[in-house]
Amino acid sequence: ATFQDHQRCCICSAILVIHRDIKPANVLIDHEMNARLGDFGLAKLYDQGFDPQTSKVAGTFGYTAPELLRTGRASTSTDVYAFGLVMLEVVCGRRLIERREAKN
Repeated sequence: ATFQDHQRCCICSAILVIHRDIKPANVLIDHEMNARLGDFGLAKLYDQGFDPQTSKVAGTFGYTAPELLRTGRASTSTDVYAFGLVMLEVVCGRRLIERREAKN
């Protein structure tokens, strides 16, 4: 590894990415059937040790962690919560939130 590779590693390890909108629609499958996380529109970058307090809660209803709604603090734990719900949907084969059509 070169010095530049080491420097990139140090820089990247000091930055924390919190996605804030993990849901099935944002998990993409490539041609080799590998899952890739997409749509980083709500993602935030934080320095390690920085308190990720946000001014408003963002994300998709049903996939937002209760502590994020309560405290307004996004973290890797809130992303793990949403990922767990996505995995629950995969294992059960059912949507977390069923959309109901309005009857006329």
